[in-house]
Amino acid sequence: MAAAISARKRNAILKAIKAGGSSRAQIARDHKVSGSTVSKIAKEAGIETPFDRAHTKNATQARTVDMAARRAELAELLLGDAFKLRDRVWDKYQVVSFGPDGPEIAYLNLPPAKDTQCLMASLGIAVDKHLLITKHDADPGTDSAKSMLADLGRALGVAAEALSEPSSDKPDVG
Repeated sequence: MAAAISARKRNAILKAIKAGGSSRAQIARDHKVSGSTVSKIAKEAGIETPFDRAHTKNATQARTVDMAARRAELAELLLGDAFKLRDRVWDKYQVVSFGPDGPEIAYLNLPPAKDTQCLMASLGIAVDKHLLITKHDADPGTDSAKSMLADLGRALGVAAEALSEPSSDKPDVG
């Protein structure tokens, strides 16, 4: 069984809770108690939402924006890589061979087929990854479209019910 917390420590923990700005875990670390002890003290004091998560939420949103910016930068770099690889497919190609007098350098108008194949595969990968990153961060607008269609569906349902109900203000003809 855990030792009882002194009134002085309990008051210090409660003061830290009321001050706000610290997480439950941080308060627990600062006062060398468990997180559940901190929650229990807050609950006993009648504090329903003791730990403001706005700071965490804002930090998470900022981090998400930062990562999106880095992905955009990476997508741009990958597209640049694809262009560089494509240029290499059509550029002169240096070949080093070893003859009786040592290394000899020759230039071909184009790379050999095998090297061209490797360059094209790398180019394709760069383009695919560029598109994948770009697609990941694109806002397709599907959520707003779904919401609009759901609203329209509800409105059509209300209209259909109104049309199918018999009208009581029409005289009976019989």
